[in-house]
Amino acid sequence: MTKRNTSNNRIFIVGSLYQWALASFVIVTLPLVFAIIYTVIEVTNYTEKSQLTLFQTVNANENSRIILERLISMERSIRQFQVLNEPELFNAYQEHRNKFIDVMKSLKTKGIDQILIEKLKVLQQNENLLYQNIIRNSEDNQLKLTKTDLNAFDQLTTQAKVLLAEGEKRVGVEATTLSVIAKRVQQRLVYSAL
Repeated sequence: MTKRNTSNNRIFIVGSLYQWALASFVIVTLPLVFAIIYTVIEVTNYTEKSQLTLFQTVNANENSRIILERLISMERSIRQFQVLNEPELFNAYQEHRNKFIDVMKSLKTKGIDQILIEKLKVLQQNENLLYQNIIRNSEDNQLKLTKTDLNAFDQLTTQAKVLLAEGEKRVGVEATTLSVIAKRVQQRLVYSAL
């Protein structure tokens, strides 16, 4: 009977020094593993967000610049057509306008903020009104636009310049926001390392 008691007592004996060392090692390394996983997740999220944000803002800014260039090209072509009455110049105006419309459509689908979308809508509506007026006033390769009609191009160009300025301002705001996020991620990583 005494042998059974001793064998029963051995069941409750705590493990060897090796087992204690292994258990201590696992307990000590778990926070480090969690810190590494947390670091990888934070850095990945920051990188993805910064790439997406900067891509969207730079793309919107570049498209705003293209819109401005197209409007200037449209105005130049239509003024030349009014003076020279050459159909190629009116065709050039139409081509520039088609590219202008394509850029406007692509900008609306790029995930830009609502304020810029509203300004784009106003710009497109004003350009469409001017286009309808140009079509109405063009007869037999003759274009009879008034000074008011031609000044509408100046207003469109001004609106496009405002869009471009908004886009440049947006790039600055996004860069500042990403800088704040980067500092926050850096602080969290320092805390997790500690």
